[in-house]
Amino acid sequence: MKALELGFRPVDPSISLSTPLDAQHGVDVSQPKTVLEIPSAEIINDIQTLWTQVKKPVDLVVVMDISGSMNGKKITSARSSLMEFINKLADRDQLQINLFSSSITTLTPLSALGAKRQQVLNSVSGIFEGGNTVLYDAALDAYNGLKTSGDPKHIRAIIILTDGEDTASTASLDDVVAKIKADQGEGGNSIKLFTIAFGDDADKKVLQQLAEPTGGKQYDSSPETIQKIYDDIATFF
Repeated sequence: MKALELGFRPVDPSISLSTPLDAQHGVDVSQPKTVLEIPSAEIINDIQTLWTQVKKPVDLVVVMDISGSMNGKKITSARSSLMEFINKLADRDQLQINLFSSSITTLTPLSALGAKRQQVLNSVSGIFEGGNTVLYDAALDAYNGLKTSGDPKHIRAIIILTDGEDTASTASLDDVVAKIKADQGEGGNSIKLFTIAFGDDADKKVLQQLAEPTGGKQYDSSPETIQKIYDDIATFF
């Protein structure tokens, strides 16, 4: 087995050890003498349920590009993947969704998801595309809004999905980056930005400049991979 060849001890103690898991390489093959029992599926499920109840809540703003270039398969996959992502969030988590094209629209304000989950899902399913791209204005608006309305004791994060370059903002990239960097003295309590370049026309360097200073991450995505990206981001919360 490849894992054994690389020096990883198997979880199953009935599997015989071989080089490099031997005394010549400093391994005590008589250990471990006590092996913890693998929890049952019921116990694992209870642990996962308890974790959602005690973990720190997240205050999350999703900022989605709905400009004209998001037509066809892009807007369809963006809608469906966002709906699946929403269902991974806990009832205690607070969610806001902003849509941007030539202007910025708040689909749902920052509030606990539990009571409004189905309403939000219904609203997301009806999103359609059209207009220009005010990426910088949307990023700055979301950041300032979360800074004002979010709870500093919660995890605060912004997800920005766009498939193109800014075409119509009043704010500049420098304006947004300057605001982000000014708040990084907050350390682990600072707002994290996760940016998704949705297709080849998105400006990945710009999105990287927005995400990296916050300790977030920039992702390259497509309609085929967007769900995996959302799944990865969900692990941060």
